[in-house]
Amino acid sequence: VVMGMADRGHIPKLFSKRSKHGTPTNGIILGTAVIVVMGTSNFDQLIEMLNFNYAIALLMEYAAFIKLRIAQPEVERPYRIPLNTFGCILLFTPTCIVTILIMA
Repeated sequence: VVMGMADRGHIPKLFSKRSKHGTPTNGIILGTAVIVVMGTSNFDQLIEMLNFNYAIALLMEYAAFIKLRIAQPEVERPYRIPLNTFGCILLFTPTCIVTILIMA
């Protein structure tokens, strides 16, 4: 992940450097350092952070789904939910509300 972000210019190019075997050495070192630092912290807090990040990602997926449904309705998709846009909004509204309430 770190190497891919560096290749695309999202983080410094230092992390896209590879060893002679093709492994992203600096990215592996950074990942190991993050794991060691997080491993010394409270496990309950780590679980809370993971769940919070998952909830944010889920809300972003729902928002992207609705936005694409409105902005590009004619695009061919591998699967289409058999509801109109308003029906999809109604389908996701309870989930979004409960997710936001739990995060608060």
